[in-house]
Amino acid sequence: MKKNLFFIGLDIAKADFAASIYQIPGQPIITKEAIPNDRKGFEMLLLWLNDYHIDKKNCRICMEATGVYSQAIAYYLLFQGFPVSVEPPLKVKRAFDPVGHKTDPVDSKQIAEYAYRFQDELTSWKPRDEILEKIRQLLSVR
Repeated sequence: MKKNLFFIGLDIAKADFAASIYQIPGQPIITKEAIPNDRKGFEMLLLWLNDYHIDKKNCRICMEATGVYSQAIAYYLLFQGFPVSVEPPLKVKRAFDPVGHKTDPVDSKQIAEYAYRFQDELTSWKPRDEILEKIRQLLSVR
């Protein structure tokens, strides 16, 4: 697996998400909060990453699987050519000591650091078969 220079952690919620950039231990983690969880927000994310000279060739984007909340951005980033990993939330949480008051920015920082620490174990997210995905979405609405 190719080594990435930047690791982007996304903490996705229904209305918005937080994004953090992690590069190497000891360097400050840069975070952007309250990005709208819609196409306009996804475009804002790419512009923000571009401000730091981050593109699809030098990063890995990681997020927790949050069902329908994370699907749109995962598809968007994948179709833009970014390497995307979608990890089980419990797996990410177990990689860290419990944090007192958790917030979206704290979570996005942890996800970015998780991507750095476990970069050799991350797999690239692939969309599910369209029919299976539709069935899964319908079942989750019940």
